[in-house]
This record gives sequence, C-alpha cells and structure tokens, in this order.
Amino acid sequence: MNRKTSNKTLTLLILILSLIAIAVSAYLTHIHYMVTGGDQAFASFCNINASINCDAVATSAWSKLFGIPVSLWGIFFYAFLTLFCVIKLLKPKHHKISLYFFWLSVLGIIYTVFLVYVSKVILDVWCILCAVLWTINILFFILSWLNNSFTFKEQASLLWQDIRFLTGHWLRVIIGFLMLASFVAILCYTTHLETKKQELLLKEKPVFIKLFTPLSLSGPSMGAKEPRLTIVEFTDFQCPHCKTLHETLNKIVAQNNKIKVIHKDLPLDQACNPLINSPFHEHACETALFVRCAGQQNKYWPAFNKAFENQKKLKKENIFQTMAQELSLNNDEMQLCMTAEQTQTALKKDIEEASANGLNGTPMIIFGAEHQLLSGWTKGKLERAITYWLSNSR
Repeated sequence: MNRKTSNKTLTLLILILSLIAIAVSAYLTHIHYMVTGGDQAFASFCNINASINCDAVATSAWSKLFGIPVSLWGIFFYAFLTLFCVIKLLKPKHHKISLYFFWLSVLGIIYTVFLVYVSKVILDVWCILCAVLWTINILFFILSWLNNSFTFKEQASLLWQDIRFLTGHWLRVIIGFLMLASFVAILCYTTHLETKKQELLLKEKPVFIKLFTPLSLSGPSMGAKEPRLTIVEFTDFQCPHCKTLHETLNKIVAQNNKIKVIHKDLPLDQACNPLINSPFHEHACETALFVRCAGQQNKYWPAFNKAFENQKKLKKENIFQTMAQELSLNNDEMQLCMTAEQTQTALKKDIEEASANGLNGTPMIIFGAEHQLLSGWTKGKLERAITYWLSNSR
C-alpha cells in the first residue's frame, strides 16, 4: 500500500468514525432533552443501574457547556471532522488537512480526559454512549497521528503561516470576524430557544391520572400537621432523580406550611421487589431497611438524608456501619431490625401498594391519595403543579 492509498484509507476511517460519533451524539442529545424535559416515564437503554446510567449523567450539571448540551457541541465538533474528511478526499494534495485533523484530535483527547475525570471522581456514574465517544476520540487521535507527516517544528510553522494569512488582509479579517460572530449568534440563539422551551414547559397545565386504588396516607412524613395538600413520594435511594426530587420537596415544605409529604419506598432491587428480574439498584432494598430501622431510634429523616448523601457509596463495603456510626445509632439494634420479619413486611407493603397501581418506576409523585402527577417535576414544574392544585381544590 503506497502512501497516497494509506492516507486515503486513514481519512475514510476517520470519516466513518465521525459519522458514527454524530449519530451517538444525536441520541445523547435526545436523552438529554427527554430526561430534562420532565418525562418521568422515559428511560434510555443505557439506564442500567446506579453506576452505569446515561440518564443520570444527562441530568447532571456537567451535561451542559455554556447552556448547551455537551452532546450538541459534539455534533458540531464531529461535523467539522466530517467536512475536513470530505475536503481531504476530494483534494488529496491538500496536506494541511492532516495537520488540522491532528490538532482537533488533541482537543478531543484533552476533553475526553476531563469527562472521564468528571464521571469517575465527581459523578461516580458511567455513561455507555459517552464511553463510545471517548473510544472514538482515542481512535481518531491514533489515526490522525498516523495520517500526519509533519514534524512539530513544521506544524508550528504552518499554523503560524495560516494565522498570518488570515490576518494579513482586511477582507479576510472581516470574513473571519463575521464567521465568529455567526457562531456566537447561533450559540446565543440556541441558548435562547432552550430557555423559551423551559418557559413553555412551565406554562403547561399539569396532568394527573387517577390511581386504581387510593393509597394509604400512612408512613414517615414531614411538613404541615393539617395540610391542604398531601404529597406521597415513592422513591429509591439509588435513584439520582429521587435525590433531586426530595431536595426539591424539602425546599417546598420549608416554604409552604400547607404541604405535607409522605415517603414510601419503591426500591428497584430484585432482592425485595418481585417486579425487578435482573440486577439493577442492588443495594436499594438494604438501604430502605436501614432508613426504616433508623426510624426506630428516632433518626428516620437524618438517616434518609444521609442515605441520599452517600448514594454513590452505597455499594461500598461496611457503608451501613459507617452511616450508623455517623448518626450515633446502636449498630446491634440496627442489624436485628434490618433482618426482622416485621421490618421486611412493612417494606413489602409499600412495594405492593405501588404495584397494585401500576407504579413500577421512581420517583413517583401522588397528589392526595390517588392522583399521580404525570407532567414532571423538573425545576419549577412541581411548584406550578402545587400552585395549580391548591388554586383549584375545594
């Protein structure tokens, strides 16, 4: 294989990888808008467990850059690569394209390392589709390095020549400025559309569906003693959305003395939930039992909050002993309580109550004893649903 054929093959491989990356980035963008748009029923195929969960990554603060989903930035990035590949294939003698390939691949590797750090150290959650893009970025770096025949000294010289060329004439400066201004305008417009979309979502009338069987309004509660509205939340301690929801409910209860919140457990764990047929949130049942037993020592809500604080550590050995120590709980009593038939029967009752009403995911929000909120609880929407309910209830 001669050099010309080799470069063409490498360019074709980069083109194929770029097109695959665009498709993956597009699906990640779809996931982002679904999980941040308040669709509680949505779950992507890579929402596997607490550790491998694309949906959890998509709802994190790290999923956006300048207000735009990182995956959407990825589409722009790989679109540039696709364009350079086409130019390279049409004009094989345009050797500088290989130089641009290489430095774009360097940027891709740097950002990949940063995202791996965020996933491992900050979020402690992995996204399969993100990992596919990281792998593509590594392959892209290798291929572009093989496709690049310039020394670093030659690269610096060529890049400097391009800079001097772009700034060497007033017309080219204006064109460059207009291109940059156009990009900034597109960025601002996209951010504006996202803001408007969220505003429209907030204006939508909340949707409720009546349950088959009214729920029992029993269980650990917080808020008003004589409420105008009682909210029942079904949660799982390994569900990232549940943690966000409960933080939201804590703020609502603190600001509104007409609201009462009752907690019920719905662990998505086959250890105690018969609807779960494969490993998912493998420590959710044990955590629910731990929090219930802490309640026997008058530490229910402190244990509840502690469990969510340690959500990413629940798979670690001795985590329950550590939490018990931090909460000044009697560890021997906790062990007896967590294995007691009475405690497990009480947990089973919550699961059966949810199952009887077709509630098989978390979090679930029920207004009163029988009205399931379907329109989501993202920022501002739950507050609007509460306002709507209070305004229209007798």
